[in-house]
Amino acid sequence: EFIQGVRDPLNERRRKLVHLAFSKLDKQNDGFVEPNEMIGMYDAKCHPDVISGKSTELEIMQEFLDTFDVGGEKDGKVTRNEFE
Repeated sequence: EFIQGVRDPLNERRRKLVHLAFSKLDKQNDGFVEPNEMIGMYDAKCHPDVISGKSTELEIMQEFLDTFDVGGEKDGKVTRNEFE
């Protein structure tokens, strides 16, 4: 929430790039990115915490998705608005 409050609003060019990235992740084209859609798109096995044994790949994947699952209900799905 803090980051959202202090970052600049997206200009139109950046917004289009964000939407393009979201569309690549949203394989089912349903307006949501779910963890199963991220498999193969985000490789957590080289993450330092996975290498050190501190976290599993699944935990890192969930952590990654949690950074976008903001505002409203934390449901494990990332909407286009949350991604933005």
